[in-house]
Amino acid sequence: MVTLSERLAMMTVQPGLSRRVHTNPMRRGPVVLATDGTALGGAAVVAAQLIAARLDLPLEVVTVLEPTPIFSAAPDVVVVSDPSIDEARRQACETTVTDYICRFSGGAPPPGVHVRFGGVAAEISRFAQERSATMVVLGSAPHRRFRHMASGDRAAQVLHSARCPVLSVPPSFTELPHTVIAALDFAPASVRAAQAALLVVADGGTVLLTHALAPLVRPAALSTLLENDPSAEVHALFDRVREELVPLVPPNVKLETRLITDEPIEGIISSATYAGADLIAVGTHGGNFLSRFLLGSVAESVVHQAKQAVLASPPPSPGQALELWRRVTGVTSSSREQEWAAALDGFTRRNAGRPVMLEADDPETGAHVTSHGYALMGVTYEPSAHRVEIMMGDASRPLQHVTRSVVNPDVITMSVTPTGDGETLDIRHGRGHTIAVVTVVTPSVAEA
Repeated sequence: MVTLSERLAMMTVQPGLSRRVHTNPMRRGPVVLATDGTALGGAAVVAAQLIAARLDLPLEVVTVLEPTPIFSAAPDVVVVSDPSIDEARRQACETTVTDYICRFSGGAPPPGVHVRFGGVAAEISRFAQERSATMVVLGSAPHRRFRHMASGDRAAQVLHSARCPVLSVPPSFTELPHTVIAALDFAPASVRAAQAALLVVADGGTVLLTHALAPLVRPAALSTLLENDPSAEVHALFDRVREELVPLVPPNVKLETRLITDEPIEGIISSATYAGADLIAVGTHGGNFLSRFLLGSVAESVVHQAKQAVLASPPPSPGQALELWRRVTGVTSSSREQEWAAALDGFTRRNAGRPVMLEADDPETGAHVTSHGYALMGVTYEPSAHRVEIMMGDASRPLQHVTRSVVNPDVITMSVTPTGDGETLDIRHGRGHTIAVVTVVTPSVAEA
């Protein structure tokens, strides 16, 4: 049972509010419809056509045939496949899928059909990546060979390798969703899911940013509000996500937030039923083993259990993920070397030219300021030398600069300063760390 918080902040973007709408970063290449042309209904076809028309993007269709199985009665004998057999299968499949799409296209010319050979989920994902697809649309009915599996299993398989959102469409889908539940755990993938939801919501619709807060187990005598109320932190995160999304909200679409008290999976599905939602948007955690385990715990369970359409989005690239973490939570940290170059480039773009104070903290000598009164010129990571270079300069003497090298860094953390008027870069190395603090004030004020 979903318990709705009585302290909800129903933040709505009013249709008449004057604001600049930015291009949604999730809008990229074509909408890809993945189908084998055997479904009884045309819900996936309708969904793909509606979304492509709304976004003014081309629609491309992909279907996948598994390679013809080769058998030999004699052991250790290599049998070469006959190309003519595969070509005949390809032509028959293309005709079947084209005829299927025509039945639900309202007389419009059907898009071209791309027939691929290989594993179904892998080839769909590979095709979408080659086309830089905005999203993949497929029906939620299971593949014929997996009738014992839950509906939506094919979508879950594609999710493991897809780099774009995947929309699993139930047979009841007939129009763009008017009410969307965007499940937020405030990780980058869930923010991307909310961005993707804004692409498909109908004109005049509502996107409900929903976070499920696990119930607190405590004695009745302690039922009064805790001093550190976790819901207060959630509302603060809602504010940051809303700031991130507001420039992307289409005209006449409302953006609201809702905090519920329930376990994640049950809360998301129950909240969708309570709100009469047509679609649930969730984020996934990527494609490695641990990520697939996490995917199975929430996103994949929603894909399998929800009666509504489900739009699942993978996480962004490491650099983009760190940037989203910083904007949403105010702090981002990474111990992965492959993420540092992009993260430090972003730090440089945000802060170049601002006053910087450099502080070194060594266990033996203690903390001390090493540089002050300079402007930040840039911060880079050199993988070959395994070091971070911090370059500072003097605006009045542009040819002079000071460089600080931090060798063998372990963790890089970026956070908003407590006063909110600057940013801190903390580079931990060994038992010490180097801190660069930049502010938004002008150099003259900093030196005064």
